[in-house]
Amino acid sequence: MILVSDITKGQCDDQLIEICYPEIGDFKFLKSYQVRFKKSKKDAPLMGKNVLVLTENTNYRIVVCNASDYDGKLIFKLFQSSTSTMVGCTLDPSTNKIHNGFEFKCKSSGIYYLNYYFQDGREGCSVIMCAEKPTR
Repeated sequence: MILVSDITKGQCDDQLIEICYPEIGDFKFLKSYQVRFKKSKKDAPLMGKNVLVLTENTNYRIVVCNASDYDGKLIFKLFQSSTSTMVGCTLDPSTNKIHNGFEFKCKSSGIYYLNYYFQDGREGCSVIMCAEKPTR
């Protein structure tokens, strides 16, 4: 799956959501999170956290789009709260490549945490979009 990662200049507001919307494809839009952090320390980047309530046997797609006015590339991780198990991450530690999202089938209904930060503490503006497709 190839997803668009950079958005045209000057798009760090609700327009970023509109531009990113096609990235969810045929999934049903659930929620978006706008993220904007100032530059921070490389070894201690500013971090954010949001809560998602997900349903068992539902396919989810979570994508990020970064505004090109900023150097920051957003990295996010999704954890199941009851087990602290990581469900997915946009950073591949073996290659240090940042992916623009992932899809997964939820195996257990409940609360999930979406943790995010900009690589190396760079200043950035991004939108995270969450979407679902119920399993038939």
